[in-house]
Amino acid sequence: MWPSEDWASRLYDIANWFLIAALIVGAVSTVLLVWMGNVKEVYLKRDLAATGDRAAHAEERAGRLEKDAAELRKAAEDERLARVRIEASVAWRRLTEKQKADIGASLKRFANQGVSFWSNTGDVEAQLFAADIAEAVTRAGTLRVYAPAQMLKMMEGGAANLGKPIKRIDTGVVVVYTDDAPSHELADAISLLLVDCGFDAISRKNEPPPQPIAPQVWVNVESRPQGAQGEYKISAHQNIHR
Repeated sequence: MWPSEDWASRLYDIANWFLIAALIVGAVSTVLLVWMGNVKEVYLKRDLAATGDRAAHAEERAGRLEKDAAELRKAAEDERLARVRIEASVAWRRLTEKQKADIGASLKRFANQGVSFWSNTGDVEAQLFAADIAEAVTRAGTLRVYAPAQMLKMMEGGAANLGKPIKRIDTGVVVVYTDDAPSHELADAISLLLVDCGFDAISRKNEPPPQPIAPQVWVNVESRPQGAQGEYKISAHQNIHR
């Protein structure tokens, strides 16, 4: 019979040794698995903590960069607004082609009245603006428009003015009319149209002349007022009321 009793005893012993060795290896492997698993978990936790710290630092750095960028954007916007305000405070008064056309269309209801335009000698800005207004009124096609002219205004001085109130010159546009309803209505219309375009303008009755004169309107373009005019003034007014 195979195997013999002697070989069976040997094989049995060998199998026992293998089993014992396998059990020892299994136990050692189990201990190593548990041990190394704990070690790996410690390393993993440490790596996660380090990653979290790096992420926190990166987030903090990104926050600082975003704050710096926001401050730079605000500084640039403040600089732009300051530049716009400076430009608005010194920009010359001008009428666009559309504004001229609109003013002309609005004045078509007036007819057979004379309109003259005046500005101060040496005031180039006022002379150009007077020309713009004259072109706009001309587009009505129903009024007698006189070409813009200049006049020299001088303040009185000397002993005769000693102790008298200090007088200030007019600024903006002063539309003067004679003492009759048609001229008054036309003067009001011109001044209101200029106001709608963002310019300082008023209408005023002419002081009684020494002798009667024909109905007429004078558009006196005085020195530029302080502050914004035109589209800048309209934009500033809209921003205030938003």
